[in-house]
Amino acid sequence: MSPKTPHTGVSTSRERVGTAAAAARRVLAVGPSGLFTDIDGTLSPIVAVPEAAAVPEPIKLALATLAERLDLVAAVTGRSVEEARGMVGLDRVAYVGNHGFERSSGGCVVVHPDAEPYVPLIAETLRTIAEEVQAPGIIFENKGVTASVHFRQTGDPETVRATLLDAIAGGPHAGELRILEGRFVLNLLPRLRLDKGYAVEELAAERGLRGAIFIGDDVTDLHAFKALTRLHQSHGLATLSIAVLSPESPSELVGATDLALQSVAEVGALLAALAVDPFSGDD
Repeated sequence: MSPKTPHTGVSTSRERVGTAAAAARRVLAVGPSGLFTDIDGTLSPIVAVPEAAAVPEPIKLALATLAERLDLVAAVTGRSVEEARGMVGLDRVAYVGNHGFERSSGGCVVVHPDAEPYVPLIAETLRTIAEEVQAPGIIFENKGVTASVHFRQTGDPETVRATLLDAIAGGPHAGELRILEGRFVLNLLPRLRLDKGYAVEELAAERGLRGAIFIGDDVTDLHAFKALTRLHQSHGLATLSIAVLSPESPSELVGATDLALQSVAEVGALLAALAVDPFSGDD
């Protein structure tokens, strides 16, 4: 990846944000350039109930400014495009939803054609799991082309996770679906070669980007981080992968990224600094 910035040796929030801002400006100066970001755990703090999550107004304002100055700002999320658009609320931002299986285009939501046949399979699988696993606190979320089962609020998350995995494996379409695990959530996806990384590479090619940044916090973002590695190695893009770490972060994040921030608040500070000047300047 490019430029390579160490995760260690930066002790304060101000230093972490300053280091990230300097690295980001080097990438964004290589135009055309774009900023890709996850939403939950990155732009919005993780909350117990997904519907209660919100993007703070200062982050929205910074994104609005960046969307006017950069060639691309894109939210790449496991949420649906409509949910993502509702949370971020900016028309100039591109939205990729359902882990890359749908995206916004001309104000409409476009589902990848290869994924459309999986919509009834996802629905049937989710109904079957809901009938078999009825532990208090589980949230079943049908998002059309994908589904999510949240178990953060259950009394024994690890036991519930194992029970859910068994139910999915014994479900009617187990061979046609795949599981993508997140932070106390199991995501059901079509067994297709589509993910956040595919979406990032596709958008980068469409916009002719020469610089690209991705910010994310979870194992579901690893595909996007790997995509930046491929774009740098195969096409010479200047890239920067930024992890947003927490006590729940998977260990793979550190090895897959160039540098790390420690909270959504630090992401907000980084975006605010870039909004002032995304290409050069001192912090």
